[in-house]
Amino acid sequence: DKLSKTEASNTYATKGEVDEKIATKVDESKVTELTEKVNTVKETANTARDKSVANENALRTKAEQSELEKTNAKVTALE
Repeated sequence: DKLSKTEASNTYATKGEVDEKIATKVDESKVTELTEKVNTVKETANTARDKSVANENALRTKAEQSELEKTNAKVTALE
């Protein structure tokens, strides 16, 4: 039972189609890899920002503490 030429060409993927599928797979894995890298960079940036905010808050707290101590010293001097 022989296949007609049309049936045969429909049954088997052409080399072009196979190459295209392989290229698509490679592209997909590249996209996944790049997406992971972008996410890592975003996480790193967020962590750095959080640390920066924490440092700013700590410095502000120290400055406020220093002001408070100066004020307390003045009050003590006046008493």
